[in-house]
Amino acid sequence: MLTQAFRWVETRLEEGAWFRRIYVGLATCLVWNTTLWAQSFANANAHRPGIEVAAIIGAVAAIPGLIVTFAFNQYLQAKGK
Repeated sequence: MLTQAFRWVETRLEEGAWFRRIYVGLATCLVWNTTLWAQSFANANAHRPGIEVAAIIGAVAAIPGLIVTFAFNQYLQAKGK
């Protein structure tokens, strides 16, 4: 019974691609929130040297950037099948 449930879920994921769409949407929201955080962080730390603030923002924003890049690449590759 559990195997049948997993097969049903897998079939829906392959046919409808809704999971990939949700993943891309969530990744985009993550990057949006990271951008909002970066803006507030830069404003709150305007007294610090710019290179320090930029390095911290770059370090924090790297992972969400990689996640959204991966999500869009996988989505586009799946659309091309």
